[in-house]
Amino acid sequence: MLRIFKRLNSSIPNLAYFPFPNPTEIQRLAIPKLLEKKNLIITAETGSGKTLTYLLPMLQNLKEPEEVFSPQILVIVPNNHLQMQTNQVLLELQKYKAFNFSTVPPPLLPKSQIKTPQVGVTTPDLLKHYKKPKDMQELLTNTRAIVLDEVDFQLTQKSNFKMLKSIIENLKAIKKFSETQFCFVAATLLPGIGKSPRNLIQKLFKDIETVETAQFHSLNPHLTQKVVKTENKLQTITEVCPKQDTIIFCKNPEIAQQVFKQLEPHMQVVCIHGDLERTERTKLILKHSKDSTNIVTTDLVARGVDFKKEVVIHYDFPKEASVYLHRVGRVCRGDSKVGTSISIVEDDELVHQILERGTEKLTLLMNKKRS
Repeated sequence: MLRIFKRLNSSIPNLAYFPFPNPTEIQRLAIPKLLEKKNLIITAETGSGKTLTYLLPMLQNLKEPEEVFSPQILVIVPNNHLQMQTNQVLLELQKYKAFNFSTVPPPLLPKSQIKTPQVGVTTPDLLKHYKKPKDMQELLTNTRAIVLDEVDFQLTQKSNFKMLKSIIENLKAIKKFSETQFCFVAATLLPGIGKSPRNLIQKLFKDIETVETAQFHSLNPHLTQKVVKTENKLQTITEVCPKQDTIIFCKNPEIAQQVFKQLEPHMQVVCIHGDLERTERTKLILKHSKDSTNIVTTDLVARGVDFKKEVVIHYDFPKEASVYLHRVGRVCRGDSKVGTSISIVEDDELVHQILERGTEKLTLLMNKKRS
């Protein structure tokens, strides 16, 4: 282990220092509780360092891997793109601490070539590989920490809530539930009422605590917001779209393709949406998330994906305030002080309500939808 995370040194003497900038607000709030093995809901704005928030403290307590394929830390993300991104973070962390990780289930290799991972990264779809209780229980034999990232999205799907309950039931069956730490992570999470993900979690975990940043459910103060009213959006997008470092959000793949064809003669641009094969989507995201190429896409990449862009254009304004927060969260990430949101709209009440609130919390608008 290397030096200590300087800003947290006095309160967290055993947290190994990795050479990243000073800890963010959510890291200062959550890491001490995670080191105490508490069950935790982590809520913080996009780009605030939530992945490192849960990985850094959990990596402190790793033991030598055993023969059975059972990760000590199991991270569940909603899709393949976020799985690849989490793997990239883990690869970076391997420079500073020795540990191994794998996708779950592991690649189709001979057992002799598969190392038992200390950290496993998976998705709900991939976990369907462990339908039988015997298989799930074997997977969880050595697991001591489970993370559900983007939990507000994951637990709105009944199948994913059943998956969580199945994990809990199988941990109880092997008498490991009380020893296992659960962490739920989100950039948007409604209050705990009805069948909201927060309420479902709080019913399952009576002792769970929540940490929340002051900026949660608020727009980044460095974000510049603009509205362009028009009757011809295809013509307008060509006029307002910068030549680089821009993400254009459309409501479906068909419109994304139209916008892509409109912009392609004028700039370097790619189109990423759900109609592309998964491998092609992943390849494009990995290739262009960090370069200056413009990206026309759908809300498929509005969550979690770490883009190095400066402008977000809403060709189709989202129906929900939470989606707007996730979209604009692709800019002004981390220490970046640069970010612009351009909304191409006809007259719309929700657009004006969001813009009027400025950097105030948008929680009260989360349940409102555009017509």
